[in-house]
Amino acid sequence: MDEKNMVSDLSEKFISSINLDLYGFGSLLKSSKESDVLLCSSLQRSIAIVEKALDSFSSIALSFNGGKDSVVMLYIIYCVLKSRDQTFDSLVLFRFIESDPFDEMEVYLEEMQSKFSFKLISIPSSSFKSGLSILKDRYSIDAVFVGVRFMDPYGSSLSPFSPTTSGWPSMIRIHPVLYLSYSEIWRLLRFFDIPYCSLYDDGYTSIGDRSNSIKNPSLFDSSSSSYLPAYMLSNEDDERLSRVSK
Repeated sequence: MDEKNMVSDLSEKFISSINLDLYGFGSLLKSSKESDVLLCSSLQRSIAIVEKALDSFSSIALSFNGGKDSVVMLYIIYCVLKSRDQTFDSLVLFRFIESDPFDEMEVYLEEMQSKFSFKLISIPSSSFKSGLSILKDRYSIDAVFVGVRFMDPYGSSLSPFSPTTSGWPSMIRIHPVLYLSYSEIWRLLRFFDIPYCSLYDDGYTSIGDRSNSIKNPSLFDSSSSSYLPAYMLSNEDDERLSRVSK
């Protein structure tokens, strides 16, 4: 099935038919917050993307680096698999090794593997492109779940199912959290008590490695001379201030 047909199959009728109760998200429906009503619709769309992907591809990988977006993506996929009486054993979970990773992130990744019962494959690679080549050669994957959002760099050019560009390993990139906002990511993490890396509570809003990540200056609280947690960022446009050039 090509990209156009897959996207067209994600009809509004199909998306609205997604019953959040069946996936463990029903408690969000009881919220009286107007923003949660919109979030429920976004969550239905994310689940529909995962359902369609699991029905369409025989060999799927999942990119999990421990960042907040990939955590929400992982949790949504976990809930969909659980509703099907399946586990992460049906997917290839991987990450590309950072050149200078945070100790806190390494500990967190170990904890997540234990909590959600999966094995994370670490692939040494200098780029996402070369890393996907290794992954495709080793596991013959035809699609990969990626935790990219619309507001990320280049995210606005993506669709839920996007083929890799010319010159890249041929596969379909699947983006379950594409239409979730920064605040919606944090609402889901905190509402459902999904574990996240402690660095976010220290003021980081976007995490790579030590050489390209800093505490977000917009979260500095002069009254306490400390940084507020990432979920308190008031201007979502400031999210990437936590990243610097190497």
